[in-house]
Amino acid sequence: MENIAVMTPAQHAGQAADRPERPERPERPVRPVRPKFPEPSETGIDPAGTAEEPPRAVHREYRRRCRIPVGSALTAAAGTAAGAFAAASAGGLEYSGSILCSTGSFWEILGMRLLWGAAFLLAEYILGFFALGDMLVWTVPLVCGLGTGAALTGAFSLRGISAALLIPSCAASVGAVICGAGVSAAMSAQLLRLVSTDKSSIVAARPAAGEYTLRFLVCLAILLGSFIAEAAFRSFSA
Repeated sequence: MENIAVMTPAQHAGQAADRPERPERPERPVRPVRPKFPEPSETGIDPAGTAEEPPRAVHREYRRRCRIPVGSALTAAAGTAAGAFAAASAGGLEYSGSILCSTGSFWEILGMRLLWGAAFLLAEYILGFFALGDMLVWTVPLVCGLGTGAALTGAFSLRGISAALLIPSCAASVGAVICGAGVSAAMSAQLLRLVSTDKSSIVAARPAAGEYTLRFLVCLAILLGSFIAEAAFRSFSA
């Protein structure tokens, strides 16, 4: 058998004392814990677009559609051209021109023009509270364009080139009706989407009725400003 040396505790202590001390290792920085983001199934938002959109997405779609009333603008332009052609070809220039060339006081002209423009905005405002109002609201700028085109054509036949001063107010009034049609169509689309989605999401979401009304008040203010300028011009130039 081989001889095995047995060391005493004192020898162990002496040998440990003779060893060089190891340098202390620097402490590793603690990495921050990143928060765990919820899965799309937990939030209810599907990136692929297969799940139903939340109420906030409906409001974003409503605002997006309010900014792009291209269809209403094209419809109003077509109506203006058709109204001008109909007034020139049908021989009703005197009647159509009297809408913009009739004399009267400032308040009489303002009241008559304001009733004309406010009727279109009121029709658009009411159609916005129907889920299928988007299918009918395009007719409002069409009719407004028809009347404006016929009235301007008649005004040029009665007053000549001086009737060109009426173009800015007419363009502003038609523009307000176009904007109102875009807002109304967006509101109808929002209501249609809320009706067609799950009932639980309808309870949590509500249509932006306050914002909808505010947008129409802005359109009405534009309409009122244009008609005030027109009434002032017509009353003082008569």
